[in-house]
Amino acid sequence: MRNILILFTALVIGFSLAAEEKKPKVAVMEIEDKSGRIDKEFLENAAEALRAELIATDKFIVISKDRQRKAMIKGAKKESWKECYDQSCRIELGQALTADNILSGIVTYFGKKYTLTIEMIDLAKEATVKGASADFDATEEVSIAKAVRETIAVVVGVSSKRINAVQSVDGGQGESKYASMVNKEKREKEKLDAAWAEVRDIAVDRNIPKGKRVAVLNEFLNDFPKNNDHEEKAEELIDILEDDDEPEAVWAQKEADEKRKGTYEYSLLEGTEWFAFRIEAGSHGGGGMLSFFTLRWNWFYWEIIRAAGAGGGPGLGGDNSVYGLGGTSFGVPIRFLGTLEHELRLGTGFYGGIIATDTNDDSYNEHLGLAIMSLEISYLWHFGKGYSLQGGLESYVSLYPDPEATAIMVFVGMRFR
Repeated sequence: MRNILILFTALVIGFSLAAEEKKPKVAVMEIEDKSGRIDKEFLENAAEALRAELIATDKFIVISKDRQRKAMIKGAKKESWKECYDQSCRIELGQALTADNILSGIVTYFGKKYTLTIEMIDLAKEATVKGASADFDATEEVSIAKAVRETIAVVVGVSSKRINAVQSVDGGQGESKYASMVNKEKREKEKLDAAWAEVRDIAVDRNIPKGKRVAVLNEFLNDFPKNNDHEEKAEELIDILEDDDEPEAVWAQKEADEKRKGTYEYSLLEGTEWFAFRIEAGSHGGGGMLSFFTLRWNWFYWEIIRAAGAGGGPGLGGDNSVYGLGGTSFGVPIRFLGTLEHELRLGTGFYGGIIATDTNDDSYNEHLGLAIMSLEISYLWHFGKGYSLQGGLESYVSLYPDPEATAIMVFVGMRFR
């Protein structure tokens, strides 16, 4: 008895699978608007209604929309990313999906009436085997829902079980609630995210020419409203591709840079030196310098604020002299000796202040400079994570009014990161 029950169950399952296998596979295409008057979102909702009605008949295996999108992405490697509207494209797409049939929809406008026409195309014959048309009001989703239901009923030969069930419960008014069955905001978000997933896959695919990838990104930005969740990332990808870089390489470098921040290596190469001081001696006697906020990169540094002064002479030249300056400096760091701890800096700067030399012991006016430029060469030893020892030579040259007003100073000091 038990063996008979097992055999019977196996036969039932086998017949069920065979029946399921006999159902033809159908790919539902996007609806083409030949009137040029219909909102894109309205058409997409209508296409979703077609898909839902076809599933509800329980007579077909309906290929998922995600699978169709993936097939179109592959097509984008050969052509630009676009809707597949012409007959040959749709047949090719259906064959790529191993479908038996495709359901194609077209909206036309004639005699002040909108008409939805759908066709069931047999891919083996590459011919239309069934078709139907229905008029609708383009200002109401309920009207297009009704047209979808009527045309599907004709093409398939049965009514939708889902709509019939709604009508029986709601007294025939169920179609007026079709649009409210799916939260509009959620639907739009899902549509945006799905489109972005496709576009991003194309944008990072090295097998697609960069020009086509930029075109896809621009089309995405045009198709969806501003300030969407993916707008900033799309614009970033466009900038990367137009700079002739590859997004994944740029992102990998950014990730590596983020991981390096806070490490000892990063403190040697980049970051901010918050404070520095030095003791100076030279042609204008003895003095000192303070600086704040030195921004540092691999191949450039900028010492934003610097103030220096010296005096009391006589200096190395034997004359009483004085200077007091304030300004900014910048330059290039050079690493050497095969280690980041040792660095040579070549810099220049611009200052306002005074450089004056007195050879008569009466006043500081023989050589006077008010607008000053500096030239500097120095050695840095980064012997700790947060501080460095610096020593070098710096000259200050007057640009105005007296080019003979100069100062040459040697210095030693500390810098703190």
